[in-house]
Amino acid sequence: MIKLIRPTLFLLAVGSILLLSDLGNRSNQKQEEEFFRMAREVCQDLGIELLEKSIESVSQVYESALSLGMAQVEALWIGGDNVVEPAIGAYCAAAAKFSIPVFSNTPEHAFSGTLLSLGANYYQIGQNTANMVNEILAGRLEPSGVEIKNIVPQKLFVNDSIRRTLRDQWIIPENLSARIDTLIQ
Repeated sequence: MIKLIRPTLFLLAVGSILLLSDLGNRSNQKQEEEFFRMAREVCQDLGIELLEKSIESVSQVYESALSLGMAQVEALWIGGDNVVEPAIGAYCAAAAKFSIPVFSNTPEHAFSGTLLSLGANYYQIGQNTANMVNEILAGRLEPSGVEIKNIVPQKLFVNDSIRRTLRDQWIIPENLSARIDTLIQ
């Protein structure tokens, strides 16, 4: 997601981005730590300051986003955290107070106020899995012959009505426009 923000959907320079997460949640701590490690690495490569704030509950999302919005971050990002995801409306409301965009890994969040949401196309993943199971059940494919692939079809949603409300001019170039699955006017 971060790689998509800088080169293809761009502000003259995205200098800082906020990522909230519940790193104290033991049920997903390993995944969150790996996610943050990768996010830090990509941001460093792109020259983006990644501000991280740990939260423990949904009720902290709005206030945490507001406090960092006041610190002049240029964008908010939701990376799929189980505490932040349910508070997408509050997260987007905090961003709207500062006229900054929100980016998400859940495509449907564009309907809740994110500017750009890029994530897995679970419908396509389900179709691919169903086709493979059908081939196995029909006897045309042996389960031992199933090739393991790490393929995640993507879905890109863009909310253009949000873009028009932002304090800085965000441009959606043609190469990104061609990838949009859903454009919200």
